[in-house]
Amino acid sequence: FLEKALAADPLVQVERGSLDMVAKGVPHDVVILDGAAPQTPLRPGRYLIVNAVPPGIPLTVQGRVEQPPIVDWDSAHPAMRYLDLAKIVIQEAWRVRPVGSSRALVDSNLTPLISAIDERGIKAMVIGFDLYKTDFPLRVAFPLFVSNTLRWLAPARLEDTGAQLQTGQPVALALPPDVRAATLRDPAGRSHPLTADADGKVTFLDTARAGLYELGAGAWQQRFALNLLADEESNVQPRFQPTDRAGSLAPDRPAEFPSRQPPRQLCPALALALLLVEGVVYARQAAGRWPLLAAGVRVAVVLAILAGLAGPGLRRASDQLNVLFVLDASDSVSLDNRLRERQYVAEAVKAAGPRDRYGVVTFGGSPTLETAVGRDPLEPKPPIVADSRSTDIGSAIRLALAAFPAEGARRIVLLSDGNETAGSAREAAQQARAEGASINVVPLKNDHGAEVLLDRLSLPAEVKFGESFLVRVVAWSARDTRGRLSLYRNGAFVGAQPVQLKEGKNVFAYQQAVSDGGFHLYQARLEAPDDVIQENNRSVGLVAVRGRPSLLYVEKDRDQGTNLLRALRAQDLKVDMVGPEGLPKTMEGLARYDSVILSNVSALRMSRPQMELVRNYVRDQGGGLVMLGGEESFGVGGFYHTPIEEALPVSMEARQKVEIPSLAVVLVIDRSGSMETSVD
Repeated sequence: FLEKALAADPLVQVERGSLDMVAKGVPHDVVILDGAAPQTPLRPGRYLIVNAVPPGIPLTVQGRVEQPPIVDWDSAHPAMRYLDLAKIVIQEAWRVRPVGSSRALVDSNLTPLISAIDERGIKAMVIGFDLYKTDFPLRVAFPLFVSNTLRWLAPARLEDTGAQLQTGQPVALALPPDVRAATLRDPAGRSHPLTADADGKVTFLDTARAGLYELGAGAWQQRFALNLLADEESNVQPRFQPTDRAGSLAPDRPAEFPSRQPPRQLCPALALALLLVEGVVYARQAAGRWPLLAAGVRVAVVLAILAGLAGPGLRRASDQLNVLFVLDASDSVSLDNRLRERQYVAEAVKAAGPRDRYGVVTFGGSPTLETAVGRDPLEPKPPIVADSRSTDIGSAIRLALAAFPAEGARRIVLLSDGNETAGSAREAAQQARAEGASINVVPLKNDHGAEVLLDRLSLPAEVKFGESFLVRVVAWSARDTRGRLSLYRNGAFVGAQPVQLKEGKNVFAYQQAVSDGGFHLYQARLEAPDDVIQENNRSVGLVAVRGRPSLLYVEKDRDQGTNLLRALRAQDLKVDMVGPEGLPKTMEGLARYDSVILSNVSALRMSRPQMELVRNYVRDQGGGLVMLGGEESFGVGGFYHTPIEEALPVSMEARQKVEIPSLAVVLVIDRSGSMETSVD
């Protein structure tokens, strides 16, 4: 199965190898371990691991599980794009426990089934079950998953990297295994040497210029783009263009505004030129007798002017320390922890030195400079955070960097529970390190011993009329407890049931079917005793329901099709029965139907363009095609080597059966003269 999926990708070249090659670190873009693993820890690299857990992978094996159902998958991950894993059956899988930064992409209520790993130079996708003990390889999602995984592990094209970034954002890119340094070339042609960190990644901060960047190390090269990503670039609406007095279009150039710019560089340059001219004139008038003292003074003035033009700076030691306390004021931080934050800041300010300066930044979804850096007393009443329903640590760190004065050492003290919901704290920390600011973290542990919450409500994006689908409710609990889960559709109560919540992640699935077309809003609510935060106990989801499925039933003899017509309509299907002459001759006519049924229709009753139309309807539009047997169907109906045969998963060739007998009889007859008889 895996070889066929790899062969279907034109950008993949497969080479067979052994575990010795893995242990030696033979260079490949991706190493696939199918049911086998080396005894030694994996070297840094990119791996696709199937039905194995090698040493060095942050997963702990705890046995095996039987029939683990798939209850949830992370559709936001690049490897899981366009996948629907709802109906996949797995016979057996490893029971594993994630350790470190392992991220579960496909979850069961018993164990993670597929995990993504990216740490310490190892980037891996781990499939925790045997491909021969699941129907996953038989699904359309399998080759898509393999292709997505390979492009996530080793991007081959610019669009695979996802590196379409905005100017001003720090860029972190992974280097190949065993490569510790690379050179980056910006759009202006300048080269920047970079060194990899412990995870094998390089960080570049000077991203103010839009354009194409190239990162290279030897023969390896990767490109990424930085765009302005401004709304004006995507605005294709016609705009008014002014005309001049002659009626022609005015040139498209930016407006000019008056600006006062002091000539700091021009004045010293002019003074230097005047001084040189004065020296030449003085030397001529002195008739070659130039006093040494005057010459020395003029040389000193010239050197001072040149030094001013060069812009030197004086470096001196300073014991001033500037500290900004960055306080998390989002809803995920309990009131007790918010009081502890204030007490921590108050105690730290008391220990400040006479030259030290301090300030406070509070943040939720957006940061606020509560107290500027200085010696002023802190605010007695903290300000109200604008957006306390989210947490953006990265923007708070960037605001703190902008609020520091120029003189003195810079230190950020971050007090947070770490539940980041927006932005990127890692990118902001990399920027702070590049600017010479240190970050000290004081973790806040919320006492949510009985907390339960609804993570999300998972629904299919679109279903057909009357089609059965699953509503998955993903809940999380801090401990084993009981609760009550209620489900609503379009504000109307659907049902409720008591649920048993285990510590950690819980998934509950409900079968639903909707007979009304349009958009339907589902809402789930969870109630549990001793719950701390009530605001996170509700989740909503939207599903689009198409109208009743429409079928076109093409029947040679309508009287014979009455029973099938009645059975189809009994299943809430909209069926139009026509004769062969009623088959549409345009794609618009066929596109009105979800499927077409050809019942005992001869190829002689259809034209070649109609056959091609039906084939394109199936192949390009995703329509369904059913052919029912009869004396004028399939091969005997003349569909051999026709476009209809191309659209069906069967061959119309009537192969002759060659029979080989199991017994041979040979008759030997004696026709000699002795065998003659006379007839009286």
